[in-house]
Amino acid sequence: MGSNKIMKYIVLVCEAVTDDSLEEFGDRTPLELAKNPNLQALAKKGLVGSAVFTSHELNLSRDVASMAILGYDPEEFYTGIAPLEALAAGIAQSDNEMAFRCDLVTVSEELLVDVSASFISPTESSLLIEELNRKLSSAQVKFYPGEGYKNILMINDPERVDSLDELECVPPAQLIGQKFAKYLPKGESASVLTDLMDQSKEVLEHHEINRVRIDLKENPANMIWPWGQGRRPKLPGFKERFHLSGAVCSEAEFAQGLGISAGFAALKELETAIRSKDFVFVYVPASQAQPDSDPIKSKVRLIEYFDSQIVGAVVKVLEGLGEHRLLVCTDVATSRSKKSAIHGPVPFLMAGHGIEAEENTGFNEKFMRQSRHSFKEGHKLMAAFLK
Repeated sequence: MGSNKIMKYIVLVCEAVTDDSLEEFGDRTPLELAKNPNLQALAKKGLVGSAVFTSHELNLSRDVASMAILGYDPEEFYTGIAPLEALAAGIAQSDNEMAFRCDLVTVSEELLVDVSASFISPTESSLLIEELNRKLSSAQVKFYPGEGYKNILMINDPERVDSLDELECVPPAQLIGQKFAKYLPKGESASVLTDLMDQSKEVLEHHEINRVRIDLKENPANMIWPWGQGRRPKLPGFKERFHLSGAVCSEAEFAQGLGISAGFAALKELETAIRSKDFVFVYVPASQAQPDSDPIKSKVRLIEYFDSQIVGAVVKVLEGLGEHRLLVCTDVATSRSKKSAIHGPVPFLMAGHGIEAEENTGFNEKFMRQSRHSFKEGHKLMAAFLK
């Protein structure tokens, strides 16, 4: 393990950039349409393969896939997105507590019309969460402010913690424009949440912040939507498993929490992380690039941002740091034709010290399908990368 002290291992993940071939663009995918010279140069110096980071047993989600990318089997270790985001926010969670994502949403005439309340600001949302705590908190229930519409609800109930964990809670993003009543939490202790949801509506609907938002033609944050619940994650330490000190760099709260759970330092400066740690996990959410009303253009912009601002910058930093390896991938496969995420393989590329170059490779779905390197259990890719 002595070589680990000088070898740098960098993992770069960009959210959901795979897609179908687009007939109107000559049967090319967004990865083929985008200008990504750094990715293509790395692919030619290394190898390209495929990996499945999602699980049929769990939600098709970024946090599940990211756990697998880091080498942890989600079916064994995943507990939910809420406890990861609670970790990132510095919210303590005991074994008797269940963490929920507590989104501030807009409901109108029995419909869920906006999952972010017009992307309510952190200042406004923190005041609303403060009001919910004044009116609804107890020894068992506590609300914690987060980033805008995304907040945390913590329920401390030793007798119900198991049944709360087993509740069926639908992410609000799946319910836009639908009657929300039939998608309310279901299960033995569902009333704990549905009562809080009803009570939150009474507290929030006539709050001064929401009256002002309505006057400004902005959607009010007039109800909470709990989902993504889980116990405090207990991952085996990454350093104990792989003998590498680690850091996580990401604007995504779940990625920060995942890194912290693995024993990483959460660092903002990417260059500082690379210079100070053996292993760096970088997750780039779609929100980090300039959006577009056209989802394909948004995806192409994200790829180009990732290539120039992340991949290019990392390659430049690594040039003077001796031996290193890069693993680049996306997390969840997506399909425009199916209008959703899908369970399937996504491309990865590995380049750097000890990785033999393969001829005529590029980083896209077509080269992925031609590759002999395939990991149907994506959590096993990390050990191969670090080998």
